[in-house]
Amino acid sequence: MRIPVRHLSALALALVVANAQAHTEQGWWFYQTPPVKPKVKPKPLLPPQAVVATAPTVPTASSAAVTDPCVHKDTWTPNCGFINPGKSFAFQAKERDALMQSMVMNPENPNAVLQFQRYNQWLANEAIQVANMWYFNEIQHPGLNPQSTHPISQFGLQLAEDVKRNTTDQIFKYLAKHAIFLDFTRQSCYYCHAMAPNVMSLSHKTKVPVWDASLSTTGCLPGFQDHCVTAPLTIKPAEILHVKEVPTLFLFIKPDTWIRVGTGVVDEATLRARIVDFVSAYRTAILKGVHNGNGSQASVDFSPGADSSQSLGGDGVGVPSKKGALPTSSDIKALLGQQ
Repeated sequence: MRIPVRHLSALALALVVANAQAHTEQGWWFYQTPPVKPKVKPKPLLPPQAVVATAPTVPTASSAAVTDPCVHKDTWTPNCGFINPGKSFAFQAKERDALMQSMVMNPENPNAVLQFQRYNQWLANEAIQVANMWYFNEIQHPGLNPQSTHPISQFGLQLAEDVKRNTTDQIFKYLAKHAIFLDFTRQSCYYCHAMAPNVMSLSHKTKVPVWDASLSTTGCLPGFQDHCVTAPLTIKPAEILHVKEVPTLFLFIKPDTWIRVGTGVVDEATLRARIVDFVSAYRTAILKGVHNGNGSQASVDFSPGADSSQSLGGDGVGVPSKKGALPTSSDIKALLGQQ
């Protein structure tokens, strides 16, 4: 069958239009679902980490590395400096001696001094712990308290009760009623003669009687005729009180307390100050329950010695010391009753 030319032209035109529409209508319409893209899972976030600051520590024999020779007693040297010895007493003793020697022999070396200072700091901390535990144990175990095993004297009770304040007037007012001075001398002692005016003036101003306990058999010093006792009666008290040089001045407080206040030539002001200090120290020791005395020395609460010898009498020797009970009020009464 033969198609007319006009019909072919119409068919070609229709194909062109259809093809154009097919290309222009491509795309996504609002009612169509677009393709889904794959979701990427986010990485989990870690919680913030707290930063803890640590203080530097002193190396110890147990915490340091085993290979460190400084942490062992046998391989430690002063060049290691101070190492906490832990519980090793032998280790600390070695450090103590070596570091002290290093400091003494090298005082210009700052590090040598510093290392011994560190040892002393450690030692002080240990001592504080011991002191606290010592006190705690005394409270928990009353039998450990020295006051329980060494009762205070009658004078101590009276002094703690009667002397309310440690003033000079109050102390000497009490001593004027309950005490005497006993001055051990010899007639041949130049220093005893030089000391006598000071003792007599002190006795006059404080109203505390003074007796010359001469170790000579020929008599006492000038001015003591009414208060004089001589050898051999004075020998035994001098032995017990450890009188090794003369003059030696004691303060005797009834009924049984002896306090040495002077050996050699001592000025009046110094004697007066010593009496106040020593009696105050004795009273404080009583109130605190301190017992650090012995047979011839009263308990006190401070460490400096009770004597300060000045111009000791070269020819005024005393007598050898002997052990024995201290002279009591009865002994002194009998002694002073012999003129």
